[in-house]
Amino acid sequence: WSRWDRPGSSIGVAKQYNPTRYAALNVPEDGLNWDIIAQTAELLRSNGNHSPLTGFHVRQIFMEGFSGAGAIVQFWINDMSRILRQANGQSLIDGYVVGEPSGYPLINSQSPPIAADDPRQAVIPPGVPVVKLHSRPEPANQRRPDSDTAADRYRTYETAGASHTDNYTNP
Repeated sequence: WSRWDRPGSSIGVAKQYNPTRYAALNVPEDGLNWDIIAQTAELLRSNGNHSPLTGFHVRQIFMEGFSGAGAIVQFWINDMSRILRQANGQSLIDGYVVGEPSGYPLINSQSPPIAADDPRQAVIPPGVPVVKLHSRPEPANQRRPDSDTAADRYRTYETAGASHTDNYTNP
């Protein structure tokens, strides 16, 4: 496989989904995705002159994604949110919405997939609120109980009769 065609490559998926839009995207290693997310959160949170939100007072940042992007959000929660943090030790992200994650991304372009029984298949409490959405019953290996504790504010919602995709995004 080339580095862009390898299954699980988020860059490869983006380029296949919309080759024109993502043609100029050149991230040589999927493992850099996590640094890009962290640096983007820091930039938005900075309220500085270089932020694309200059003039707005950013108080909180929420991260959300559905399907493949939901898988990236869950990976970030479980694997990166404890490592990549603000200078004061606080979380870069103030809350998450994980929409029906499809698989579990690779940490980098060379890593093997995680096992179906790996604990990271379910959301590990990140210390900030998490809502998980499903358009079908949540797979057993991803289930975990709802929680209201300060360190684990978590809810799962399953929507009966909803669709994972539509004719616009998947003609």
